Amino acid sequence: MARDITVHIGTSRSGDGRVRPAAWVKTSITLEPEPHDLMNGIGSKFLRYETTEDDELVGDRPKNLPESMTQAEILKVYREELLHYGEEVLGMWGNEMGTARRGACEKWIYEVVLDAFPTMRGYEL
Repeated sequence: MARDITVHIGTSRSGDGRVRPAAWVKTSITLEPEPHDLMNGIGSKFLRYETTEDDELVGDRPKNLPESMTQAEILKVYREELLHYGEEVLGMWGNEMGTARRGACEKWIYEVVLDAFPTMRGYEL
């Protein structure tokens, strides 16, 4: 059954703060994220601006990373980060970290993702 297309009318704010009239249609796009996509969404949300304390080791669990998340929470974060940053920039959350720190953070994030989606275990790399 097809849905009716509705045009929404309102305002849009540009990067410099100007408000202008706008019209748009809402669309629905099917996403098929793999484990690494979900990991990048979580990394983008919680670790994009991570600052490491001097007494932390490279492999320490990131303080901003939740201990666990539900499937719905992970998918919500993934959609929001994808919408905000786009696919190209989504995976750049750890570019400011050293290679070893990013690798350690990825392992911690994968544990959160794979605990919520255990069937994906083994397909994360």
